[in-house]
Order: sequence, then structure tokens, then C-alpha cells
Amino acid sequence: MIWLRIALRLFGLVALLLGAGGVLTGVWALLEPVGVQLTNDADPLGTPPGTGESLARLALCIALLGLGVWALLWGRPRRAREPEPPTNPS
Repeated sequence: MIWLRIALRLFGLVALLLGAGGVLTGVWALLEPVGVQLTNDADPLGTPPGTGESLARLALCIALLGLGVWALLWGRPRRAREPEPPTNPS
């Protein structure tokens, strides 16, 4: 089961990094849509993305960031708990 823990940590790290980069880019797209469009090599002088599209991408990246945090912090496999001994009512 150690390989599962390593794979989960690796997935969490990748999701966290991609989500953080996407959140930064999404906030930049909301604040400066023309600057984000200029980085598009296919159509640098085209119409910048709309606010709805930028918000949707930002929400997706926030979800990816949250998934990465969950996988790193709380996504570990749990150990089975020992059952508590029965109590004798006196």
C-alpha cells in the first residue's frame, strides 16, 4: 500500500501546482483580459476571453487546487481502528 500513498501524494502535488498556476492566470485574466490574450500565439490581436469564460476557468482551477490540497492533507488511507472493549454496566 506504500505505492498508493506515493501515487496519491504525487497526484496531489501535481494538482496543487497546476491549480495554483491556473488560479494566478485566472485572476490575471479577470484583471487584464487583453494581456492574457496577447500570450495566445495563434491569435495575439484577437478578442480577449469574456468575463464568464474567465470565471469558469478560475472556478475549475480553484477546484483543482482544492483537490490537490485534499490529496496531500486528507486523502491518506485510514488505518482500521481497534474496537473499543464493551463496558459492564454496574
